[in-house]
Amino acid sequence: MEVFVKEGGISGSKSWSVSSKKIEFVAMELGATLAKIFVFDKNGNKTDVLLGYDTADGFLAGVGSHGAIVGRVANRIANASFELNGKSYKLDSNDGKNCLHGGFFRWEKQIWNSRALKNGVEFFRKSVAGEQGFPGNLDVFVRYTIFEENTLKIEYEAKSDADTPFAPTNHAYFNLNGSGSALHHVVKIFCKKVAEAGAHLIPTGKLILVQGTPWDFLNGKEVKKDISRLEGEPSFGYDHSFETNANGKIVPVAEVLGEKIKMKIRTDAPALHFYSGNFLEGVKGKGGAIHKNRDGLCFETGFFPNSLNTPAFPSVILKAGDTFRSVTEFSFDFV
Repeated sequence: MEVFVKEGGISGSKSWSVSSKKIEFVAMELGATLAKIFVFDKNGNKTDVLLGYDTADGFLAGVGSHGAIVGRVANRIANASFELNGKSYKLDSNDGKNCLHGGFFRWEKQIWNSRALKNGVEFFRKSVAGEQGFPGNLDVFVRYTIFEENTLKIEYEAKSDADTPFAPTNHAYFNLNGSGSALHHVVKIFCKKVAEAGAHLIPTGKLILVQGTPWDFLNGKEVKKDISRLEGEPSFGYDHSFETNANGKIVPVAEVLGEKIKMKIRTDAPALHFYSGNFLEGVKGKGGAIHKNRDGLCFETGFFPNSLNTPAFPSVILKAGDTFRSVTEFSFDFV
């Protein structure tokens, strides 16, 4: 398998283009962001399956975390606070009274260091103790590589000098048609349980069976089929975490089918957060496109929201001196 790595691909931030015969991605130092993913058909025609912006300035101004690495702790932390080792920590209340995606100092707006790999690119940054309100000096590595020609692999690695929460994700918005609504995408999620969401989408700590509920994607269905049952407070659509039962092994968790392109998702993370792009209305994206709600779908692999305050969920605490590692893979094929 030949993989070509070259500098460039988006203006305004140092970026890298990585390509094989079947896919190409562009990632940049601003936010360690996946800016583009092209999927090639048999004639070499390509479709960009990511929502985003034409320039780094667009990503910098955007508020939807398009394609970015989200951390230290992705998703919501109730009451923007937690306790660790007998000490209380207060975070930014940037989502009502809760903390969302790290608060006001977003990793997606920071410049990461980067270096080319044989089959991809590695990004690195040091999150110093106190950043976003979290303890510990945290060294974070994110690697994007092409695997088996049609697969984008995301590898996370981190180490801290003190116990600290760490639960990253990538916040890519996918549209396998390249444009238009994603409501007709057929989504299959192999997970039998979903975290019950309470007020402000904070999980209650209870996992419920999806069968017979709007969250039942076991046999595959169009996103639009049951979404109207969720439109309104608190979710405005899908914004829920499913239990993967990965237990540290890389397992298939979802498949997504557009008009011509199919995407398969595998991960070793304990949760898959499915977000149906409920707040994209009016966003001006690539090529001047004005998006509507549900034009992109997010499949955020990682941990359950508010795990820090939910003992029933897998722990997000990275112990001092230990190494965090996690892998997620997105595979693409024309059908």
